[in-house]
Amino acid sequence: MHPDRPDGAAISEGVRPARFEPQAAGRAQAARARIVQWVETLARSSPAILFFRTIGALAIALVACLVPEVGPNRFPLAGVLVGVCIPAAIWVERHHPSSETSWSQPLFDLVAVVTLVHLVPHMWFPALVIGLMIVQAPSVAEATASHTFYGVFALVLVVGMSLAAIVHDVPGWELPILAMTVLYPSVIFYSYRQSLRSSELSRRARALEGLQLIAGGVAHDFNNLLTSVIGNAELARFEIPETHPAYELLDDVVRGATRASLLSARLLAFSGRRPGPAEPLDVEAEVRDLVALLRPVVPKGVTLRLDSALGGERVLADRAQLQQIVMNVVINAGEAIASLPGEVAVHLRPRDVDGRDGVEVAIVDPGIGMPPEVRARIFDPFYTSKERGHGLGLASARTQLRELGGRIEVESEPGRGTKVLLLFPCCPHDVATRATPRTTSEPGAGTALVVDDEASVRAVTGRMLARLGYDVVEAESGTRAIERLRMEPEAIDVVLLDLRMPGMDGWTCLDALLGIRPGLPVIICSGHDPNAVAPARHHAVPRLDKPFPLDALARALEVVGRSADV
Repeated sequence: MHPDRPDGAAISEGVRPARFEPQAAGRAQAARARIVQWVETLARSSPAILFFRTIGALAIALVACLVPEVGPNRFPLAGVLVGVCIPAAIWVERHHPSSETSWSQPLFDLVAVVTLVHLVPHMWFPALVIGLMIVQAPSVAEATASHTFYGVFALVLVVGMSLAAIVHDVPGWELPILAMTVLYPSVIFYSYRQSLRSSELSRRARALEGLQLIAGGVAHDFNNLLTSVIGNAELARFEIPETHPAYELLDDVVRGATRASLLSARLLAFSGRRPGPAEPLDVEAEVRDLVALLRPVVPKGVTLRLDSALGGERVLADRAQLQQIVMNVVINAGEAIASLPGEVAVHLRPRDVDGRDGVEVAIVDPGIGMPPEVRARIFDPFYTSKERGHGLGLASARTQLRELGGRIEVESEPGRGTKVLLLFPCCPHDVATRATPRTTSEPGAGTALVVDDEASVRAVTGRMLARLGYDVVEAESGTRAIERLRMEPEAIDVVLLDLRMPGMDGWTCLDALLGIRPGLPVIICSGHDPNAVAPARHHAVPRLDKPFPLDALARALEVVGRSADV
């Protein structure tokens, strides 16, 4: 129950993030990512595992030799560790690397523990605890037949520890062995159920990966088509007076194609494209465009209504990321009332977010609501109460909101509908007011090389460049672009380079072009790039995402022009 609400509606709230400081948060996130990547690489490295095992065995052997209290068998123990266990570890890692058969690794450690307790009887109880930890190793749990391995390893531990206890007359050994024997079948049964669930999640993940590849390919082709539509429509408007009847029709074409580009952005986000550069976005304008796009998408009989009390508040985000967060929740709300006619309301208003100015986007539906047990799991990946849902919408929305410094709250009760609150912090005032002036089509100067495998994209980009005063040279591939630049290195003033091309990709082509002429002004133009993050050596290269209007192209040319003059 939420303490601030008199009606007592229950609220499920994500973790409250720290104050939103874009640069500091970005550096901290990058540092955490590097540490996690290093640890994961180390954990998956067979040489690293072998190193730690060898060091551990040598340390125990050294203690056995130097500490008489270890027992009368301390020297045989050291000999077994150095002469048997270490060579065995080397053999296991060489013939069965942990990256391939990680489930088999605990068996080696388990045999070492059983050997230890036979040589040092008074270590029986600590060895039993260590053996239980080894038997339940995560590497075993991740195996498809984990229940089988759990059973085998448990049998090895029970038999080995029982023999050691009987041979060395360990007092009080019967009770722990009996307890383990009685209770362990339940662990095996649980692991069997978990292995079935793991197989199902793996199947879903493979299906989702296939859909992501398809979505990325469709988005690439769709963006190329939209580039041609938007570019040609904008150029056509320059050819007729504003009083011409066709002028308004062309204006509608541009607006419609721009709205269609939002759908392409959704596909790119689904395909796993990382968020693009953050920019100050007018929340009301972005949500209004998205609601217009989603009206034909929501189930039949469901209407969307938008009301806003905002006054131009802006948030710092990638446009596709912002709209995907809102889209996921709106679609969920529409599906919640799909069986009956109803209305999904989207309310926009200012709100304090963790002590700073922010924006609240509230999506309200009069559906059936959620019981507490469902509400408690709505952010779990792959969890869904719908027949055809994939269970990633709200989980993805919460993750992306946290990246933006915001959070998500859900209010719902059975029979009373659902209200989802998306809370975004406003970007700093100096960033929000840093408006980019709209560039006019003033003549440029020089020759532009357009490199793209799509003829329609080369054609419309060439016409847009000609409108801006450039001479245009076209190349249908990276190889052809290299040949063209090599013929006249100083004749090209700027290159517009596609990333996804048959044969040679854009990054390889860029390396070759800069090898011929260092400092050559280049603009990356891409509708979809499977390697969306630029290599470190090319982080400073300007990027223009397809589809792009004429003024965006002019601004990009202005940026590279200023860079070339420095």
